[in-house]
Amino acid sequence: AHQPVSVYRTGAWERLRLWRRRNPVVASLSLFLAVSLLTGSVVSTLFGLAASREAKRANTEADNAIRERTKAVELSQANATLALKEKSAREKAVLNAERADAKTDEARRHLYSTHMNLVNRNWEIPHVGLVLDLLKKTQPQPGETDLRSFEWHFWDRLCDSFLLNLKGHTSAVWSVAFSRDGKRLASAGDDKTVKVWDVMSGQEMLTLKGHTGEVTSVTFSPDGTRLASASGDQTVKVWEVAGGQEKFTLKGHTDRIMSVAFSADGKRLASASSDQTVKLWDATSGHETLTLKGHTGVVTSVAFSADGKRLASASHDRTVKVWDATSGQETLTLKGHIGVVTSVSFSPDGKRLASASDDWTVKVWDATTGQGTLALKGHTNAVTCVAFSPDGKRLASAGWDWTVKVWDATTGQETMTLKGHTGVVTSFSFSADGKRLASASGDWTVKVWDATNGQEPLTLKGHTRAVWSVTFCTDGKRLASASDDGTVKLWDATSGQETLTLKGHTVTVNSVSFSADGKRLASASVDQTVKVWDTTSGQETLTLKGHNGSVTSVAFCADGKWLASASHDGTVKVWDATSGQETLTLEGHSLLVTSVAFSPDGKRLASASWDRTVKVWDTTSGQETLTLKGHSREVWSVAFSPDGKRLASASWDATVKVWDATSGQEALTLKGHINAVSSVAFSPDGKRLASASWDGTVRVWDARPWTPELRAEREALSLIHWLRDQDKPQSEWLDAIAADQTLTEPVRQRALQFARDWK
Repeated sequence: AHQPVSVYRTGAWERLRLWRRRNPVVASLSLFLAVSLLTGSVVSTLFGLAASREAKRANTEADNAIRERTKAVELSQANATLALKEKSAREKAVLNAERADAKTDEARRHLYSTHMNLVNRNWEIPHVGLVLDLLKKTQPQPGETDLRSFEWHFWDRLCDSFLLNLKGHTSAVWSVAFSRDGKRLASAGDDKTVKVWDVMSGQEMLTLKGHTGEVTSVTFSPDGTRLASASGDQTVKVWEVAGGQEKFTLKGHTDRIMSVAFSADGKRLASASSDQTVKLWDATSGHETLTLKGHTGVVTSVAFSADGKRLASASHDRTVKVWDATSGQETLTLKGHIGVVTSVSFSPDGKRLASASDDWTVKVWDATTGQGTLALKGHTNAVTCVAFSPDGKRLASAGWDWTVKVWDATTGQETMTLKGHTGVVTSFSFSADGKRLASASGDWTVKVWDATNGQEPLTLKGHTRAVWSVTFCTDGKRLASASDDGTVKLWDATSGQETLTLKGHTVTVNSVSFSADGKRLASASVDQTVKVWDTTSGQETLTLKGHNGSVTSVAFCADGKWLASASHDGTVKVWDATSGQETLTLEGHSLLVTSVAFSPDGKRLASASWDRTVKVWDTTSGQETLTLKGHSREVWSVAFSPDGKRLASASWDATVKVWDATSGQEALTLKGHINAVSSVAFSPDGKRLASASWDGTVRVWDARPWTPELRAEREALSLIHWLRDQDKPQSEWLDAIAADQTLTEPVRQRALQFARDWK
């Protein structure tokens, strides 16, 4: 109104009030909004504070959870570490246990090998008692691995090669004698008695007493009605067998009488004495008729030949002398025992002479030439007496081990020896069933033998030069042979017919080997090659070249995938048998390699060399794992046993050695060949080992444990050989076997079978 007014600067609250009055709606909304915001802020703050508290609590719980989880992880890690330590400790304990077991096993194997070598040495001495002790020590205890193999069973068989063991004397037995019918056996003892035994049952039938000193000798009269006995009391007594009554006493020697013998007609008696003489007596009157002088020591034994024309005597001077029983002239002196000769006996046919010695052996000699034919070992002390059975099939011996032993007089404890080749035997092979054995020879032939009885049923002719190798196919129906004539021939193993001639090599073929399926044949030659042939068509499928010397040996592995060859270049090569590619060359021998053989599982390869060693190789890496040393001359052949545990080697030193194929320890040395051994092989069951030699023979070394069936087989075979040696026609064999009342039924049946099958 154009009037003066009072003016002042308004504050913020005043302006806000005025603005609110002018703008009530906006102010209300603003106020509402402000209050809402404030309320929201308060609420949010409250919620924030609550959330913060919850977050803090959650964080605390999370921290706690993390700490718990960390503790759990740390505990888990600690437990895991502990578990690992425990596992490591367990593994270490197991490893240590395995190492300890391995060391124990290695020690046991080494000890076993040592024992087997001691067995070999003690057998050679011979000290059979120690041999038996060592064999007993090597028997496994419950839970132990049985380390025994071919060599143990070989020795065990030799120590148990007698047929009967008669016990009854209370001290040393000095003499034994069979009755003429072979049903009774008389023995004289240090216990001053004479005993009469039933030979079949081993039962004691009679005991004769009367001598005042040890009874040193006993003999039956030819008719079996009388017994004569000699004694340390310087007398000879004659007894009636029926009642055991003493008939008369002979006196004349000036020292103890060591032996007494009837002549074949029963009219004369001979006695041997410590006074170094032999006296002959009239057996009816008791008068002395002749005194024989010539020995330089105590005369221990005397025996008439079957015809009464010769007289044999044994002495402390280690000799056996043969005399003319009529004139008293000395005709032969036999030397060979390394100890005192204690007893002597003629075989019934007069062709053989047996002697016993305190060197613990019995020897059998050719009574005409004086050549030794058998050496029987088994007594565990001095052998004091020996006697043939009336049929000549058995031999009885007794000694200071207080036992009487009865032996097979034809084979003794010798291995089967196959004779028939007229040249060196270069190679041989068992059939898959082990019943046949084929041999190759420098006489240009291959022979097939019955591996049970040694009979030669087939001779294969066709090669025009020496045959160097022979092998059976796995089916047993075919044979392959390799020759100096440059050919390989395949034969029907049953009929002996030649079915194929394989030509391709330009010179000598040294070795042949069938694949496991029989569809392929490998051959090795002097032309430095290996050839692989199809055995059905005869076609050459591969020629392997790589050696720079004559290839001496070839062998397929068991699955037929690989082929190994040995050469004069001193190497062994392994080839892929399908492609012919060379996969390994094994070098290590210092001279030519003569033979090669895969282990049954194909993981190892053995090679033999002129460097006198056998080497064993790993077929995967080609690494040399063993070198076997022991032969004194070149090694010609090597073979694994079917279980792969043993390795056999043949050498120019005339021996066969058997080795532990794991440790390389020598387990056995077999002696018997008189010339180089050219080939060696185990039978399919691993219980026999055969060796071929330049002495013209094949020997089969037997390690089969004795069973009643095997004993019956041996006795039956001995009888067949005896019938053959007596020149009895084969048509009479069956009747002779049926009529022999001394045979047990198992022996009779086996002998009849042999007689029917013999060719």
